[in-house]
Amino acid sequence: MLFTNYLIAMDTVFHNFKNSCRLFGIVSLCFLFVACPGEENCDDIGSSIRIDGLIKLIPEKKVYKKSDTITLKLTIPVVNNYFGNQLNINNVIDGNSPKLTMIGFKQLSKDNRLEFISGNQGEFDNWLILDNDESEGNYKLEILIILDRIGFYSIVSDDYIIFNGKSDCNEYLIATNIEWSEYGIIEFTVEE
Repeated sequence: MLFTNYLIAMDTVFHNFKNSCRLFGIVSLCFLFVACPGEENCDDIGSSIRIDGLIKLIPEKKVYKKSDTITLKLTIPVVNNYFGNQLNINNVIDGNSPKLTMIGFKQLSKDNRLEFISGNQGEFDNWLILDNDESEGNYKLEILIILDRIGFYSIVSDDYIIFNGKSDCNEYLIATNIEWSEYGIIEFTVEE
């Protein structure tokens, strides 16, 4: 009797599993049919590349004094070969300025004074918007950082420059970091 109940229970589990798989398959097909043919895949990235050292943090020192000024700079030529062939970025983006997403910027800017020479702060703490300097043919970001916070700084540098494409779905992406004698983590101290 116990074995019979076990077999009935296993048969029920098997049928429930089989019905669940059918339901999953039907729901999946519904999603496929609902998707509009010809629409772009918004997870698509038009092109991406890694170019180390595009961001400069100068002067590079191991120890700064309080109120010393360091400069964060980034310059990207509008016409470049970064993505393989010569590309005029203005022709493939929708007119929005490119943005730098910088993981360590919040750590670098916290309790310090910032003066934007070119570019500006984006919507979030780690988004920085580049200016289009048409006279020089470059996208530029330059920030003076007056070091008011005393202590040890340790900044991870694995950053991205994002160019939004002409549609909402395509992007051009440059992965980069801060040019520093030791790539990866930027470390220094600010003393009184």
